[in-house]
Amino acid sequence: MKTGFNFKIGNYCCCSGNLYLLSVILILYFSFSVQTAFSQTELGKLTSLKEEKDSIVPFKDRISFRTNTVDWILTMPNVAFELDLSGSPYNRVAIALSAKGNWPNYHYSSPRLVYDMYNVKLELKKYGRTSARFESGDGKRSFGEVLSDMFNLRVKNPNFWRAYYWGLYVDMGGYNIKFSETGHYGQYLGFGLTLGYGIPLIQYKRGALDLELGANIGAVYTKCNSYQYDNDGNRIDNEPESVKKFLPYPVLSELRVALVYRFSSIKNKYKLSDPDRLARKAERRRIKDEANAARLMMKSQQNLEENN
Repeated sequence: MKTGFNFKIGNYCCCSGNLYLLSVILILYFSFSVQTAFSQTELGKLTSLKEEKDSIVPFKDRISFRTNTVDWILTMPNVAFELDLSGSPYNRVAIALSAKGNWPNYHYSSPRLVYDMYNVKLELKKYGRTSARFESGDGKRSFGEVLSDMFNLRVKNPNFWRAYYWGLYVDMGGYNIKFSETGHYGQYLGFGLTLGYGIPLIQYKRGALDLELGANIGAVYTKCNSYQYDNDGNRIDNEPESVKKFLPYPVLSELRVALVYRFSSIKNKYKLSDPDRLARKAERRRIKDEANAARLMMKSQQNLEENN
């Protein structure tokens, strides 16, 4: 008896494929529009001039190959390909395509356990590195400064060897799972946030092995059926038609402890585009503090004159 998951081609599958393709097109269009708009600004022009002074990154240094050890432990072979969207050494945007799945199980009797899954995922990621934040003499910071430092990865003691990333993902896949008397099979679509960071691990003569820690958290829409087996080992579908479900709570779709092979280690990638920005900010803060101190002194003198 064959109890493995069989992908059914029908209206749902066509719709899933169209939605996935539309999501891919929207992500690519959004990234292209953001880069185009940025390049047309004065800051974009200045950044482009600075990038021209640096050597353009070779194409092989823009790609990487990743495999997630957590999925291997769950008996799911997997591989991912990632590409930086620009050859500039200051580029911090990348797109990744991954696929994973295990082999279908075939049984000649009623199985106690069925565990078949596959997944294809597309990610748009933006990398960044922590930088030192400016500390004023009194150590006080406004809420706006705290919020800005949080989103711009500015900390008191930065780890320059780490490269953090965040972004969006869309994925689709199928499953056939039976851990008890009742099994479930179907297809699903998902979308959400991808978060994590990479650190250098081993440097080779030609290439490097990095470690990536991260997670994918998002929403899932699924169309599934349930089934059971009778005493004679015959499979019985409990639901004649698929049940559509949208999970209203966040779902951890992937936990990542991955090994990444790159021709250039992550410690040499994703540079800050403006290394003098912090110095200029410190100078602006110093001038602002001196102006505030002068204003307070002038106000106190005025108060003394009025009292006298």
